[in-house]
Amino acid sequence: MVLRQLQWPHQLGRNKISMRLDRALCNESCNEMWESISCRTLARSSSDHHPILVLLQKNVKRFKSQFKFLDMWTMHPDCCTDCSMFVLGRKLQTTKRDLRCWNKHMLGNVHQRVLQAHSRLKNIQNSKASLEEETCAQIDLQLALKMEEAYWKEKAKLKWYIENDHKNA
Repeated sequence: MVLRQLQWPHQLGRNKISMRLDRALCNESCNEMWESISCRTLARSSSDHHPILVLLQKNVKRFKSQFKFLDMWTMHPDCCTDCSMFVLGRKLQTTKRDLRCWNKHMLGNVHQRVLQAHSRLKNIQNSKASLEEETCAQIDLQLALKMEEAYWKEKAKLKWYIENDHKNA
């Protein structure tokens, strides 16, 4: 477990007083449930406490599901009666490709973005940077965290939908 030795800065002008307050605890049943447990201290954002990130891992196989146009659809009589279905399919494929490219180049990996924002804020807090720089870094971190939260919400909804769909089938 990697935790900052002194975690709570109390600001008195330029003089910082630090005390160790934040902790993470785990009981035996939690230890048995997860194959790997670790925690680390993150950079402060809007609180005077450093958040502690607890990482719990199991070996889970992951797969990337993709939308795929199925040729069997074209065998149904209603599919071929309207050519606009094929045009729509091609437009969807183009949109999908363009959005993936845009996401990769403009947003990048949302998890990596959070780590970079944490790192930047931590570096600023450990240096004698101005309060404005720290505020900007905190705003960047909050935005990255909101984006990551939205990402995980969508993934959770998709997982819930898939699991319930299989149960009802």
